[in-house]
Amino acid sequence: MGKEHPDTAISLWWLAICFERNKNYKEAESYYQRALSIFEKVFGAKHFHTVRVLKYLEICRAKMKGK
Repeated sequence: MGKEHPDTAISLWWLAICFERNKNYKEAESYYQRALSIFEKVFGAKHFHTVRVLKYLEICRAKMKGK
């Protein structure tokens, strides 16, 4: 696996989820963004992994704002 491999993105996504569950939203946001970037490059903007990570990122950002 390389830095742009889909499995790498999935690992980053799971790390983001772990950080988010521990209320470390800033760190989670960073991992979500990295995963999203890979998914967009590999699969495109409309792929279900890309869309789902984007949704998770939006939820995380809402939590950061206290909503």
